[in-house]
Amino acid sequence: MNHGADYLINHHEPFEPQLEALGFLGVHYIFCLTNVDNHMECMAKTILPQGKICSILPVFKPLHPALFSKSVTFSFELMYTRSVYQTEDMVSQHHILKQLADWVEEGKIRSTMTQHLSPLSPATLKEAYENLLTGQTIGKIVVEGPIQS
Repeated sequence: MNHGADYLINHHEPFEPQLEALGFLGVHYIFCLTNVDNHMECMAKTILPQGKICSILPVFKPLHPALFSKSVTFSFELMYTRSVYQTEDMVSQHHILKQLADWVEEGKIRSTMTQHLSPLSPATLKEAYENLLTGQTIGKIVVEGPIQS
């Protein structure tokens, strides 16, 4: 809750009983920041009719049929879509990043970085990847230069 959340649930356990324990029958919005396919069943059970799910990761399996029957909106968000596809609103990415930088400077939000590895090398990349493979990583791992071989 140190990032401003009012309630927390464990994404390694079924969502529904955790939400019920908090007094919720479901949720209107889900922002999925981890493997969508692993959480599709739980999301389908807990999203309320006409709810919205957004993911920053691709979906490889078919969407759950309950999302259709509940008229759920499923969308993706990728930071570089505007620049890669040269969209008409491309400049808005500048405004979003500027606002984010302002909020960081004002202390309104803070980084989720929990590990910093340097230099950028095969060894540090391997270490970061092995940490991610445990499935126990909390926050972001940053690997940065200088580049070494």
